[in-house]
Amino acid sequence: MRAWRTLLGDGATPPRFAAEAARALSKSRHVIVPNTGHAYEHVCLQGIVADFFSKGSARDLGLTCVQTLWRPPFVTELPPQRFRSRTSSSGADHG
Repeated sequence: MRAWRTLLGDGATPPRFAAEAARALSKSRHVIVPNTGHAYEHVCLQGIVADFFSKGSARDLGLTCVQTLWRPPFVTELPPQRFRSRTSSSGADHG
């Protein structure tokens, strides 16, 4: 039986699902990347994926950058409007 090299990733799926899949893959590596979600794009993660494909292995991937990832703050206030909406005498918005 051939051992497949596989990289599984999705920051919003529970880690236990990837751990379960990893148990069935003899050359797998389970890495949890904090502060991410579905389709989270970052140069750090793109580099890990590129290294995985170029090396053909998950064993020696450099993962230190995942500890530097942070989730952007949730927006609670909108910035002030830069342009005022103009309304004509007919009530139509022009702006």
